[in-house]
Amino acid sequence: GVPLELTGDPEDDACTPEDEVLGRLLIEELAAAEREGVVTAPVLRLILRTRLGGESLGEVASEQHVEPQVLCQRRWRAEQRLRKLPLAG
Repeated sequence: GVPLELTGDPEDDACTPEDEVLGRLLIEELAAAEREGVVTAPVLRLILRTRLGGESLGEVASEQHVEPQVLCQRRWRAEQRLRKLPLAG
């Protein structure tokens, strides 16, 4: 599996315990989707880095020596599969 750690933004006073619980549930659902083969570990990392971590597709693509459009397509396909999960719907 993908090691995941949820950390709060120290400057965000609006983050409640409920927000943290919901965030953890979402992360757990994503990790379960990877374990069940809905998405691969590399694509899950891509989604987490670019959707939650704030990295750009260009940054990750440069690191992986591929065109940003390639990663965009991989992420889009994986997100389409994730949308079919009960929590994501």
